[in-house]
Amino acid sequence: MEEYKICPNCQTKLEGQAAFCNNCGANVRDVPVQDTATSGATTAGVQAYPQSTEVPRGPHYYDRPEATWKEQYFSFKGRLNRKPYFLRGLTLSVVNIVLAWFSQTFVDNSSSYFIGIFGNFFLAGLYFIVFWSSIALATRRCHDRNHNGWWMLIPLYFLVMLFGKGDEGANDYGPDPLG
Repeated sequence: MEEYKICPNCQTKLEGQAAFCNNCGANVRDVPVQDTATSGATTAGVQAYPQSTEVPRGPHYYDRPEATWKEQYFSFKGRLNRKPYFLRGLTLSVVNIVLAWFSQTFVDNSSSYFIGIFGNFFLAGLYFIVFWSSIALATRRCHDRNHNGWWMLIPLYFLVMLFGKGDEGANDYGPDPLG
């Protein structure tokens, strides 16, 4: 008698005690547990795994081809481990340097009043986008350590976010991004 759950989001068969879907990350705590003795080995439209009792693991969140750049850079939901946090932070730093160079080269040295005003408003908008993305990445990194996003305001906590390992297994903010 095998107990299992079916993810309502992606129809993946999960272990009976699973809190999150390994494939799509959906919360399945409230999904009722089924067992093979009463419901049969398969459910219509759901693939059974007769060869193995282990549920296949989905790809990492940051490697999913369907994950858009909006999900990767602007989402406050879920968890983010060290490698993508560092790489995306590095990308945002390069964007920030390019924006600063553009500001110094073109906007501040402009002889036109219109270009100066328009350029400053345009750059302020771009700086806000970079800032928002940085906050979203840091919040998701805090979630990987089972802390809320406000922890990033603690002095020197960024060192813990860069070098500290995240929680193994699922926590309050979702499944383990390392699978």
